[in-house]
Amino acid sequence: YSTIFTFNEYRTFAEDPWFGRAIIRSKKRFAYQGADDALHSEEDPRHATLKTLNRFTGALRTARGDRGAVSFEQRAEPEMEYDSEGKAIAIRPKERTETSLLIEDLMLAANEAQAAFLTDPVSGESLLLLRAHTAPTLKSTIALAERILGWDPESEANAEVVEAIDAVARAESIEDLEERSAALRSLEESDLIERLVNNIRGRNTAGDPRLKNFIDEQTRRLLKSAQYTTNKEEHFTLAVEPYLHATSPIRRYPDLIVQYLMDEKQRRRNKVSTMNSMSLSFLQEIAKRANVARYQSKRAEQDAIEVAYLDIMEKAGKGARFSGRNAIIVGVGPRGVKVSLTLKGSYKHVIEIPWKYFSRVEKTAKGRHVYKYSVRGEEKSVDAYKHFGPSGKGYRTLALTIRGIDRKNREVVFS
Repeated sequence: YSTIFTFNEYRTFAEDPWFGRAIIRSKKRFAYQGADDALHSEEDPRHATLKTLNRFTGALRTARGDRGAVSFEQRAEPEMEYDSEGKAIAIRPKERTETSLLIEDLMLAANEAQAAFLTDPVSGESLLLLRAHTAPTLKSTIALAERILGWDPESEANAEVVEAIDAVARAESIEDLEERSAALRSLEESDLIERLVNNIRGRNTAGDPRLKNFIDEQTRRLLKSAQYTTNKEEHFTLAVEPYLHATSPIRRYPDLIVQYLMDEKQRRRNKVSTMNSMSLSFLQEIAKRANVARYQSKRAEQDAIEVAYLDIMEKAGKGARFSGRNAIIVGVGPRGVKVSLTLKGSYKHVIEIPWKYFSRVEKTAKGRHVYKYSVRGEEKSVDAYKHFGPSGKGYRTLALTIRGIDRKNREVVFS
């Protein structure tokens, strides 16, 4: 089921898209790398067409940013390299080429166009299986913004952060409970969260890969996972409502349902209907199952990465050391310290080192952890969450030495 766009010399849509059944004639294998080579080679006969298309999709990307979409770089997909015995020897981030972004922009445009087509232009209602991405909470976003001031105190971008923090503080100081709730709800419904997340993502980290790594990880933890749903909700990172999946690279069942819905609407226009049994409860069940399947596929992928990670650490050998740029603290939790390790192949893998491996950490009666140390023979203690948390420059590193591999519990034992 195709979506056909027509654009003009101003890189905008010349008319409404055409939707309908189509047959694709595949004449040549044209993978991303080959397409990228053609895009950047003036001698290639396809260069001019690809260049024009790339300018158009670049304009689509800019337009999404102008409407408030969060400029969030996706975590690169991992590619594992194995030896002859089937053991992983490297994990590399899969390269995202310029033409892969081009295709992604067109897929997003097709998804938005089909969602708009299926929505009633008068009532705004329709029976849809949507893809929603809820916004982070105001509380968590402000907490992250406050930490920004410590990471990057000299940044010119801090004025917006300070203004947002002050606005929330003023709302929270309102004595009347109903007025306070209304003020906070108003801030949540404004574009405050979008602006703050874009502010954090847009920080100038040139020349400081550790700070960039830290901000990337913190922002990912802030954002919630997208879900399939029948509720009319905004897709936070794309700043669009409604949004659906019609073109995922690996065909998912929800995509096929969208095709059925598109076909049904067009048939109904022509007074012909072959599928009128679609119901809200049916779509809700599909959304529920799709979310479970997506979660399971993510777990399976994570399992594969964990096994490959153990292979690489085992090959590094007992006594191998990680420090500096290779071991950046990205979070602290009740169970331990989260560290981003740069593995062979430049892939970043986040692990959690349990508190038990930190010899000077003790648990208090209230469940908090304190870090014990001595200065000139005098014992001192500090909240371990702060000690192992980000420093004033935005990151801390750990010196880690491999003591052994615990494959049963899928752990590398560090000292």
